[in-house]
Amino acid sequence: MASLGERETERGDQRYVDRARAVAIAVVLAGLLLTSGCARASRSPAPVEVEAFASSRTLVVATSTPAAPTTTITLPATTVPPTTAPSSTVPPATALPPTVEAPAPAPAATDPLDRVLAAYQDTIPDHWKSAVPVHYELRSGSTSLSYPDGLESISTFHAAGPFARLQFVIGHEFGHEIAFRYGSGAYAGAAPEGWPGAADPEAWADCVGVVFTGRPSPVASHQCPEGAALDFTRAWLASH
Repeated sequence: MASLGERETERGDQRYVDRARAVAIAVVLAGLLLTSGCARASRSPAPVEVEAFASSRTLVVATSTPAAPTTTITLPATTVPPTTAPSSTVPPATALPPTVEAPAPAPAATDPLDRVLAAYQDTIPDHWKSAVPVHYELRSGSTSLSYPDGLESISTFHAAGPFARLQFVIGHEFGHEIAFRYGSGAYAGAAPEGWPGAADPEAWADCVGVVFTGRPSPVASHQCPEGAALDFTRAWLASH
């Protein structure tokens, strides 16, 4: 049977073994913590310091976890180009060339018969157009003629010449048509009764041309005598 002293010694030895076992366990735990910390990619904690000391037969295990070191990661500076408006691809407006009017087309050659009809419309009063119907044709040469059936044969020379002269010729020939219908009948193409002029059908026709155009005859060989003959012609035409 063990004595009291031996039992105390055994107890002391047992306590020593317990303390050593506790230290070993602490070391193992520290190693596990260290291994676990290394497995973490996001952080790397410093190893746990384990301090074992005996004081008055008391085992004290102190663990200290130092602050994790600060890791500074410097990213390379990224230069962002300034935002600029895209350059316009629209070409600058250019001044339009000045508008140049196309030259007016040259007037088409007027048909001679059309000129004759235009002179008739401009020269003969409307009421005489109704009273004495006429129709026109062109004839070669320089002499225009009138016929009792109302045909007016105008020369190409007169039809293509100055319009004022053509108007007088139209009035003159129309005077012959009036004489055919309203003349005294004393001779072919005679003027109406009371005519004070010469017994010449051309004289009457010349005066009619002057009255209808309102200007002297442009044809030197066909002049209406001033005075009584012209006054009679003007008054007679106005009253019929």
